[in-house]
Amino acid sequence: MFKIQWDKKNNSILFKEKLKPYSQLIPPRPVYFEEMDLLGFDKLYDYPKSEEPLLWSIGRAYYYKGEKIAEANGGGLYEKPTMNFIYTGSILPIDISKLVSANEEYLTILTNEAKTYINEIYKTYRKSHSFSVAFSGGKDSQVVLDLVSQVIPPEDYFAIFTDTEMELPETYETVSKSFKSYKQLFSNFRNIIANQFRPILDNWRDFGPPSRLQRWCCTVCKSLPHKNALDNLNLPQTDLITIEGVRKAESNRRSNYERLAIGIKHSNITNVRPIFDWNDSEVYVYLMYRSISINVAYRYGLSRVGCVVCPFSSDWSEFILSAIHPEVIEKFYILIRNSIKRIGVESDRDQIDYLRQGKWKMRAGSGALPTSDVFFSSSIESNVLQINVINPQSSILEWIKILNPFELIESIDEKTYKIKFEDKIKEFTIYIFDNGFTIHHHISKVNDMLISYLKRISYKAAYCSNCGVCYVTCPNRAISMNNVLLINRSKCSSCFKCLQVCDKGCFIAKSRTQFKGVNKMSDKKISLDKYAGFGLREEWLLNFFQNPNYWKEGLGSKQIPAFKNWLIEAELISHVKETSRLYDLLKDVELSLKWQAIWLNLNFNSNIVNWYSTIEFSYWNRINIQERLFSDHPDLAERTLKNALNALFNLFDNSIDLQETYKLGILNKKGKAIFSIHKLGSNDIHPAILIYGLYKFAEKHGFYDTTLTELYQSDLQLTPYRIFGIDRDHVKQILVSLQDNKYRIIKVEFSANLDNIFLNKELSAIDVLEILLTGELK
Repeated sequence: MFKIQWDKKNNSILFKEKLKPYSQLIPPRPVYFEEMDLLGFDKLYDYPKSEEPLLWSIGRAYYYKGEKIAEANGGGLYEKPTMNFIYTGSILPIDISKLVSANEEYLTILTNEAKTYINEIYKTYRKSHSFSVAFSGGKDSQVVLDLVSQVIPPEDYFAIFTDTEMELPETYETVSKSFKSYKQLFSNFRNIIANQFRPILDNWRDFGPPSRLQRWCCTVCKSLPHKNALDNLNLPQTDLITIEGVRKAESNRRSNYERLAIGIKHSNITNVRPIFDWNDSEVYVYLMYRSISINVAYRYGLSRVGCVVCPFSSDWSEFILSAIHPEVIEKFYILIRNSIKRIGVESDRDQIDYLRQGKWKMRAGSGALPTSDVFFSSSIESNVLQINVINPQSSILEWIKILNPFELIESIDEKTYKIKFEDKIKEFTIYIFDNGFTIHHHISKVNDMLISYLKRISYKAAYCSNCGVCYVTCPNRAISMNNVLLINRSKCSSCFKCLQVCDKGCFIAKSRTQFKGVNKMSDKKISLDKYAGFGLREEWLLNFFQNPNYWKEGLGSKQIPAFKNWLIEAELISHVKETSRLYDLLKDVELSLKWQAIWLNLNFNSNIVNWYSTIEFSYWNRINIQERLFSDHPDLAERTLKNALNALFNLFDNSIDLQETYKLGILNKKGKAIFSIHKLGSNDIHPAILIYGLYKFAEKHGFYDTTLTELYQSDLQLTPYRIFGIDRDHVKQILVSLQDNKYRIIKVEFSANLDNIFLNKELSAIDVLEILLTGELK
């Protein structure tokens, strides 16, 4: 909420309502002796092992009395950062009493505003809702529980901790001590522990290690036990207020949250975030102000205390955790190492490199999982859906009850059902045999949703391991998952919520059947073959810009729709063939600049070009790149994929700029035959196109506030690097040069080891391009 500046005299910070931009600090965090010892400060500095913090940190830089005295670089799993020590000498602890006294006025404002907000929520909802505080053992939840305890009577709320079984030892200690302390303060204080349905390592073995593409852990390990614990409380009011410590400063994603969020995850739960606008410094200073001992893990330098192994963890967190708790993380990394052995990473050295580089976090498919005896297939031929499952893990005859079928025609191995679905009577047959089942269903144009539901039910029958997601999701508790799956048909309302938990209806099915490398641009069916093998040719493009109303002249019957699709995806014309605003901006610029803008838009709109942006900048022979495309799109016909690849090669073959100037696809040919393609990339990208691309990326993903580091994450698509191969330092130079534009196009913070990027949400991508190409916005 407040601006921050150094209090150099007292090695402290000051909160201010208004500060000039050049004197504002990125909110620093306090640094304790445990972190300093870990980084080697003790070899050069003299400081006490004090309870109070000794330094402040912004990013990887360390400050004493407002001056930078050290900086950490690198570091990661099994790898210590290198340190640049600027100052040596004695360091005294921060005087907490002076820190609090200097900021007491602002702390009072912070506290009163948050407590007033909590009280307003309490008065508004206390007759209709139950109240809970989500307590994670982290600093933010510590602040929230303390605030709530000052406002709401203890008998009117309870604190709930969800034990993922992946927590830090310090977190368990903090939770235990905190709950014990509040019980001593308030005799009727209530706390609840939400436990896992089954041991966490069993889930890891069934689902495979969680990844950024297979993020089953949040639902299975957090949301599911949390909701189950709440459901089992038999609260007087089933509608629930959950007060939590979410803050928008934590991440780009959370900055888009709201302070009051009704029914986001569950229809009966309202999330309340009283410290939503607080920054990190305010949280830490509040805890000092209230004499609340923070989770000890923060004292080692962690900025967040979540799961000990997480696919979204930073290199910095992995360094700290591997240093202070190798025995805790090792049981999870053993499973990760077992999984990467299955994809051919055999030697210890290669496995350690694989882990250090975080490649396991990118897992998309099932190749790293233990071999399963389950076989699943589905097809539609001659208007008949056929689903085949061998060695299912649960009963299809139980799962089928979800559809509430009637008029059962039954024999020993064949069961025909009729159901009323979407106001029509539908019919399907299940054939049962010793080790599996087959479903047949005659389809029509109007029953696509039933096809989806039959597939999802079959996925559940095939892969269910009683993880508990469906049990908790069911609003009527019609699903029982004790020793055997049972569905109580009298309780089931056929709401289909258990079929909607994920796109396959079952998280384990999703984890085990997702093909490696698929990069869908949207939820629409992927269409790659739009060009009949024809690329976007330079001669066609020049003719189009000269004669936009006569671009079809001289083209063959197959070339016309191919060229039209390229023009639409380049955003030069609309679907009704009218020239676009982009055409007007590009018609008089040089050809190379035209190609830059076109290539950028094709990355966003053309499925084959978008796929090409996902593969590495490297040398590819034709066989390898073709096999990569086939493996990434196993559901498409071979001819379709070859046509799309030919169109891509033809695009490069007919653009000197894309092939030679920007080295995006250098073809190695013998005659007309293409043997290989070399994808190198270039820094020679116009600043206007770079910023245009950043705004396009923001419009698609919502990343108006991001960091340069985030834009170079290996899993992030449609970034300047992925599209052009442009170097990080070159991007940085361009961004710095453009931040003084009068239209406030971009603001950057590239000091004190920061790399923040802020775009203007009031401008569109095409607005920005017009400003940078013409100097004004009409």
